[in-house]
Amino acid sequence: MRRLELAVCLMLAGVLVILTSCAGTDSNAKAADDALIQDPEKLAAVTIQPKPKRLVPAKYPKEAEEAGIEGEVLVEVFVGKNGNVLKAVVLKESGTHVGFEDAALEAAWKGKWKPAETAKGEKVGVWVAYPISFSLKH
Repeated sequence: MRRLELAVCLMLAGVLVILTSCAGTDSNAKAADDALIQDPEKLAAVTIQPKPKRLVPAKYPKEAEEAGIEGEVLVEVFVGKNGNVLKAVVLKESGTHVGFEDAALEAAWKGKWKPAETAKGEKVGVWVAYPISFSLKH
């Protein structure tokens, strides 16, 4: 029988946060984060949402810029207990086939976040989804 996994999605200031947690101490935070990426165990009662400390702008693909193509990619990152991005995936492609997805993932991996916290002040890893827009208008 397949195990049912729970996730709760919240839309906060344009950032979709999927809250997950698993048992773990600070000494094995990376192992706990790795386990969450693969298999969430329980829902975390997160009271402080993750906040971006540094989001790197995506490089505009040369082909898209030359052709005047714009688009948007929805990326999802797993923000670990230390605020580092441990996994990044594309949730929704731009549909343009000009390299926006690769550029968005490259930028997403370089982000740094203030991690989410529980009411007890425990830092927890969470999945966060956010759009990366490619616009020629400045």
